[in-house]
Amino acid sequence: MPNLMNDLITLLAGEPSFVINGKISKDVVVESALALDKTLLDLLTSDKEISKHFFKKSNNYLIFDKIKFQKFVLNKDFLPDNYTQFQINIGLATDDYYIKDDDRVVLNWPYKDCLLEGGQDSEDSKRSEVFWNEILAPNEITRLLKPKALTKIEKLGHEVDKATKIDLADNNNLIIKGNNLLALHTLKSRYGAKVDVIYIDPPYYFDETKGSDTFSYNSNFKLSTWLTFMKNRLEIARKLLSKKGVLFISTNDEGVYHLKLICDEIFGTDKYITNFIWKKRAGGGNDSEGVAMDHEYILCYGNIEGLKKLEFNEEQLKKYKYQDSKFATHGPYSLKNLHDSSLQDSKGLHHDIECPDGSILLGKDYQWKCNKETFEERKADDRIVFTQDKNGKWRVEYKIYLYENKGQLIYDENGKIIHKGIIPNALLENVASNSDGTKDLKILFPETKKVFSYPKPVKLIKHLLKIVDNKNAIVLDFFAGSGTTAHATLELNKDDGGRRLFVLVEQLDYVTTLTAERVKRAIKHYNFENCFIYAELAELNEVFVKKIKQSSTKPQLLAVWNSMLEKSFISYRFVGLKTINESYLENLEISDLKKLLLEVLDMNMLYVPLSEIEDADFKFDKKEIEFNKQFFGEDLNV
Repeated sequence: MPNLMNDLITLLAGEPSFVINGKISKDVVVESALALDKTLLDLLTSDKEISKHFFKKSNNYLIFDKIKFQKFVLNKDFLPDNYTQFQINIGLATDDYYIKDDDRVVLNWPYKDCLLEGGQDSEDSKRSEVFWNEILAPNEITRLLKPKALTKIEKLGHEVDKATKIDLADNNNLIIKGNNLLALHTLKSRYGAKVDVIYIDPPYYFDETKGSDTFSYNSNFKLSTWLTFMKNRLEIARKLLSKKGVLFISTNDEGVYHLKLICDEIFGTDKYITNFIWKKRAGGGNDSEGVAMDHEYILCYGNIEGLKKLEFNEEQLKKYKYQDSKFATHGPYSLKNLHDSSLQDSKGLHHDIECPDGSILLGKDYQWKCNKETFEERKADDRIVFTQDKNGKWRVEYKIYLYENKGQLIYDENGKIIHKGIIPNALLENVASNSDGTKDLKILFPETKKVFSYPKPVKLIKHLLKIVDNKNAIVLDFFAGSGTTAHATLELNKDDGGRRLFVLVEQLDYVTTLTAERVKRAIKHYNFENCFIYAELAELNEVFVKKIKQSSTKPQLLAVWNSMLEKSFISYRFVGLKTINESYLENLEISDLKKLLLEVLDMNMLYVPLSEIEDADFKFDKKEIEFNKQFFGEDLNV
């Protein structure tokens, strides 16, 4: 097999159409095989051994076994140094082929090892997604993911005006506008291994457009595209999580099973904590087909030590209604029956107990929750209570103090005694409903009939933040949407005196009119004494992307094209178009012309690289350069 593999590599390397940037392109080879390309077939049959391996003879005809050839080429040992690996199937796989008797099974799909910049606007469904590893060399990939310069910087919120100086020495909340993949890589130098909580509510993949899409995003994601889209973002998100960091991902039936396999691979199965089931509506819902869907999922990964118990509610606290001499240190207590016949039978639990009147409760009739020695210790420490019913029958109970856990006092990080809590339940019932999210927004935007489709409720995000054991957590949401995560963070800080900070990323234009605006209004309406910094990734080719999307006529699009020729960065794949006759463009349909112009742009130059911020051509002012140096450090080549 190794000789055959080397012979095939040598053969393919001699055909220029299969070589890109000096390397054999697996995807081109596989596509040629599936298309029964004559060039490939002639090449394969020119070598006797290779022909014998991939062709069968029948009545003087050679029949090409393209499935066998495809599996051979897709073997991970074939061209292991090839920067791109084209996966043609979606399914479980091991290191070599698809499903096999192996406990190291992961999910594979087309373009798994690619990097997808990922347009999220609904307009992006009109252009072909670019899977960067297919066409870019590693150094260009590195350039794509280098930090981007920040611009349009403002400080907004409580007691802030235009004269307020922006000082990053202060603890600052942050909202960034820009592609979230590139924004995450931009944040890495400042927030790497420092984020304590990540909550995201990403778009889910669909076979076709659905009106119930959670976001105003491109909802034409196909499964393989969506998997690549999510994998790229989760890989960099993992690098931002702190040692005790926790990740929450909202999703539904369509995405949860594939998404869990991706997360298992990226974070490790040992970092899987649970899959919360959030009951989001009281009824079944008329938008369901066949079976009423009243719930969504929230996958949780990270360090389980980063979670804590929830505080008791009022109903639970009512049980702790008794006081004794330990009240000052141990708090009030509740009583629980020492007899429990449901326990696994043990001889040591059947001991006699003498009651205050001298009568004996025989061990053969009772099964206590502790042995004789432990009982005597509790009795000596005034933790045993004897009570009689109206018939004079004795009952033995033991005290459970509010500030104790398993007989030990509980202290917070500051050494202060705290009362016990309850372990969070994976079934989130009566936490919040979909309608609560709509009501949250309506309070802040009373003038707007429909503010946002299916916003997550503040109470849901607060519940998740409450179970994270860190009141000073940095909270990241890189699918910010309507800004619920920021609102929940500020509200919880006000409730419990926490000093959590939020970092939000949103690509779509409503980031100013909705996301940031909501946070501003919430600060004012609820008297949150907080501020936040708003900034944008400095646009380069992104300017032309927006102009193309906003154009509705051919003259407008042709004007954009002429401007692109002067000021944009054209992809090296389309440099020949610079000399194209304009009449060719005029004959295209508007939709085709839009698609062409979008694909012509070099998508790894959507934003200005941070390293270029002092280049006079990009016209950054002194305040912007100063802010970027505060944010990233004096060395801008991070």
